[in-house]
Amino acid sequence: MKDQIQTVINLGKGKIRRYSNPSFATLYRLRSKIDLLTGKEESFDGQRVLDQWDDQGLEDSKKIFHLFYELGYLIEGIESKTFAKHNPILAIEIHYSDSEDRIAPERGESTKFHEYYRELFGVYQASFNSGYDALMRGDCYQFNLTYPFRYESDDLMDFDLFTSLLMSDPKRAGAYAHLSFIPQMKKILVSNSPECLFQGRMMPDSLKLWTMPIKGTINCFKDEEIKDKWKELKRSVKDQAELYMITDLLRNDMTRIEKTPSKVVKKKLPLRVPGLLHQYSLIEVTLSKNLTLKKILQGLFPGGSVTGAPKKRVMSILDVLENEPRGFYCGSTVILDDDIIAASINIRSGEYEMESKMLKIHAGGGITLESDCNNEFLEMHAKRDSFLSLFT
Repeated sequence: MKDQIQTVINLGKGKIRRYSNPSFATLYRLRSKIDLLTGKEESFDGQRVLDQWDDQGLEDSKKIFHLFYELGYLIEGIESKTFAKHNPILAIEIHYSDSEDRIAPERGESTKFHEYYRELFGVYQASFNSGYDALMRGDCYQFNLTYPFRYESDDLMDFDLFTSLLMSDPKRAGAYAHLSFIPQMKKILVSNSPECLFQGRMMPDSLKLWTMPIKGTINCFKDEEIKDKWKELKRSVKDQAELYMITDLLRNDMTRIEKTPSKVVKKKLPLRVPGLLHQYSLIEVTLSKNLTLKKILQGLFPGGSVTGAPKKRVMSILDVLENEPRGFYCGSTVILDDDIIAASINIRSGEYEMESKMLKIHAGGGITLESDCNNEFLEMHAKRDSFLSLFT
């Protein structure tokens, strides 16, 4: 099994589910696709990737879809600079034959990570200022600026070790925490995401779909701080504006799936993650029972909380401001199983390259007219530290 594709997801309350023995595994790029079971590569038109899921219903079993952020450019009809320079990964689709629910393993012993690369403040400031000019011109109302970091581990970390570090403490594992080992890529995709793109439940005659966008962040290291920190976060005009703006964007995205009105169920709720306190809203919509995955993704992907508003315009702006593709980060992982209809938004996420022992992560945050460059730079590093602390 150690050389096989496998995935582990968080079930909550100290339990995990491990998927193994894949019967189908395909990596889709912009201009090619690779059968990850045989290694065969053939030409492929990435514009057709969503068509693979035209008949993919939501009532299925043991299927995992890793959607990379760059797929969003195709969905929104944006000609990204990445497409001219690279053949980026758009998605990885895996069908498993086996799954097993287990108690999360005890924490293993991590190796040390050493910082290999990060953007200097001056580079971040230049992008911040360019984006802020777009806000001042009225080109957008909020943009989510992200930057990459790279860390090299002293020793090679395998999939089981990453699983133990991510899942051993149920208080620190995100609700949508998961990881996949793709041996053909020599990579481990790892996410401690607390945020969902959607969560679904089949009803007798319909599908209930929820989304829970996160916007607003404050440092919170101790349980006894939560009450006071939540009061402080709730009072923040800037953070409230971010949340309400993206909530309205997501309400519109949910509505456009089937032109069925969605509604905001909760406007503002607290969410604790390692070292941070966030706020989020809850939006729901009632949809057709036979809805396909393609239709949902056309309405929702990529998540509005990791782009900004208006979504399509902001994605074009970010394509210029950011210096490299986001990849797995800020994409989504869709899980379709007998008791699960869910998709994460892959914040607090990274890609571990096993040959180089390099962990590539991103972090970022929403920028509005109320934003201060220094504060946003510090918040970006706090989010980076929240994820990195799991492995150190």
